[in-house]
Amino acid sequence: MSKRSRRSFIRTLFIVLAEIVITLCVIDVLFPLFVPVSDYPYVQADAQLGIRRIPNQSGRWVYRGGEEVNVHWHTNAQGWISSYDYITARAGVPRIAVVGDSYVEAQNVETSESFPEQLQQYLPCEAEVYRFGMSGASLAQYWAILQEAVKYQPDITVISIVGNDFEQSLGPNAFGLHWYFRPDGMGRFVAVKPMEFEADWLSRLLDHSSLRRYIRGNLMGWIVESYLVTQPRELPDVQPATREEIEAFVPFILAEYQQIAEANDTRLILTLESDRATLYGIDPSPLFYPTVMTMEEARQLVMENAAALGIPIIDLTPVFEADYAATGEQLNFQLDLHWNRRGNQIVGEHLANQLASEICK
Repeated sequence: MSKRSRRSFIRTLFIVLAEIVITLCVIDVLFPLFVPVSDYPYVQADAQLGIRRIPNQSGRWVYRGGEEVNVHWHTNAQGWISSYDYITARAGVPRIAVVGDSYVEAQNVETSESFPEQLQQYLPCEAEVYRFGMSGASLAQYWAILQEAVKYQPDITVISIVGNDFEQSLGPNAFGLHWYFRPDGMGRFVAVKPMEFEADWLSRLLDHSSLRRYIRGNLMGWIVESYLVTQPRELPDVQPATREEIEAFVPFILAEYQQIAEANDTRLILTLESDRATLYGIDPSPLFYPTVMTMEEARQLVMENAAALGIPIIDLTPVFEADYAATGEQLNFQLDLHWNRRGNQIVGEHLANQLASEICK
């Protein structure tokens, strides 16, 4: 190939690549005009929690084309998904803190339709309900979140326990960005700090791409991405949790919760998710349920150890069973097992009925 031909080839190749890039950029800009696209809340490093949502963001969360989920979310000034900012306690106004994972964060429903905000609306008195929900959190991460929640001086602190909270507590998740515990060999457990979060410029740039947000959010590609993208991180080589380890960990972590609550003069209450897979006759997805024991065994483990410590439990099983018997409808989305709008409403109303006499004195 002559020098002139080589220059011509390079020039043509450059023009073609530039046209491809420009075309993709134009498609990326125009795509949201025709298809609803999810926005994923940005996070930042946090010394207490590992990561935290960046404050004062707003966006949209969509499943597929938006037929089932097409809602808006908002992070408050403290970096939690909530309709309102959190302030210091007001005299004469009781306060409830709700700690949990994606069920408390409730990004799949409108921010005001989450069960903690429904709880506030159903209470027959003026009260504040602050929620501290973090997607992917486990019993171990609740320990860290609880230490922040009590700073707002709640009269009651509710910890929402669901099926996938157990095994994730004893090893790093795919991101490695949450607290977990490991046995110390002497019958106790040692807290392991999350890996340091770093947001590289390429990830931030790609986060603005509507096509990537569509794949990650609408098509739930975050599940695959969490393994393909984050697995190269050098996570500690920890063996999966065993049944025996979980049976020893649950009384340990409940006692830790109780100690934090007592030291901060807040009444600790647990809510316990029902075994909806059995109730509805569906497969228990490992994304939402334990694998080394059944959901009912995990529930009994929590109930027995909470009773031994004197920690009250609000079991959600009766309310879910009653609603299913009356309507025959599931209280979760078809694409995943998170509670849908009605599920959040029923849980919020049930908690209000259970807590009203105690909080509305």
